[in-house]
Amino acid sequence: MQIDDKAKIVDIGNTGLYSVLIYVGDDEECLVLKNILDDLQVYYEVAPDKRTFESSVMNSSYSHIFVSAQMYYGDMRFLENELTKENLVIIASLNESISINKVGYVMTRPLHALNVSSVLLNNDSTYAREVVNKGGFTCPNATILVVDDNLTNLNVASGILRKYKATVLTALSGKEGLDVLRKQHIDIVFLDYMMPEMNGIDTLEAIRSMRDRSVAGLPVVALTANVINGAREMFMEAGFNDFISKPIEIDRLEKSLRTLLPKELLVY
Repeated sequence: MQIDDKAKIVDIGNTGLYSVLIYVGDDEECLVLKNILDDLQVYYEVAPDKRTFESSVMNSSYSHIFVSAQMYYGDMRFLENELTKENLVIIASLNESISINKVGYVMTRPLHALNVSSVLLNNDSTYAREVVNKGGFTCPNATILVVDDNLTNLNVASGILRKYKATVLTALSGKEGLDVLRKQHIDIVFLDYMMPEMNGIDTLEAIRSMRDRSVAGLPVVALTANVINGAREMFMEAGFNDFISKPIEIDRLEKSLRTLLPKELLVY
């Protein structure tokens, strides 16, 4: 039996429906992606640098934009502001946690025709993780406090939460967070577990000990970069209502909002 080397592994139908912009930092990975798209007969353009990429996004329309995780984080704010209907596809390693604020996909390395075709066809697949604001809700009347000693982490968490139209207050220490709670009405607290001087456990205990019972009983979600076996049980036993690992994934944070905020604050 003779094997047809030209036979496609997958069929994506009308290839004219697709136009792809590629923005990855690794030349070898870019070549692999180009070869796959060539085999699928899909039109693509390659952005070699940030300036070209941003110009292409602003001046052209694509069905999909393929961006490596490194390049995505380097231009995240621009993408959040500019992307509208394009499908954002972030290329990442298997165990890499991605925080994405737009409807899109995380495509797992290694790249091959199956995972590329999955995102083009919008298919459910183990090759690609869909990341989307699934709940379709906002909470414009909610006031949320984020406490983290790392300014970058604080900005990331605050940026995600503002997508839900919430009022977001921030604090760079446990002590500063307690001061905010004494002065402002807060509906939920996201609290970094590892902070100097006054860590997350100490801050939580201070919250639970406050005279104002409405403050003492607030839902408090731990933020932690160190996730170990039994972490959930440990945080629940300490008095947290939930915990989220860093880097923060938007669907995980959304679940906390939906579960812990008063229902009357959720607008669908």
